[in-house]
Amino acid sequence: SENVAVPLSAATTKYGSSSSKRTTLTGGTIHINDIEVPEIEFKQERVLPLKLIDQIHGRPEGTARKRFNDNKQYFVENEDYFSISASEFHTQKWQNLGFGAQSQNGTLLTKTGYLLLVKSFTDDLAWEVQRKLIAGYFIEKPDFLQLKFSDFSGNLK
Repeated sequence: SENVAVPLSAATTKYGSSSSKRTTLTGGTIHINDIEVPEIEFKQERVLPLKLIDQIHGRPEGTARKRFNDNKQYFVENEDYFSISASEFHTQKWQNLGFGAQSQNGTLLTKTGYLLLVKSFTDDLAWEVQRKLIAGYFIEKPDFLQLKFSDFSGNLK
């Protein structure tokens, strides 16, 4: 009974060396507010770097970081956000996640972290972007479907 992985999306490029801390750019993107948003997964959860949230929402760089830091006591680490360090990644891959070459640490927000953060974004664009990110980016979907040949052997003639 050999397992076969059937991809449901584009090819995956893995970032990081530990499977428990794997960051993935799935190769897929969505467009929101004229920004190409790469599908980024960390620990098998869809996440967004703070810098990308600023870009998507059309806010000055650092806005999401400030709002996050101002309200950090309400965020739960490893549930609402992940703190990651540059040493976990190769330099180019770190920069591909939207972090500066000199940054030593980074924050990736999960769906719940994103929702908590944007509570303070109340303009019309924020509402529109939030709806699109929830519907098109933070959707629940498996990376692949596991099938066993034995699952079908009774039906083959």
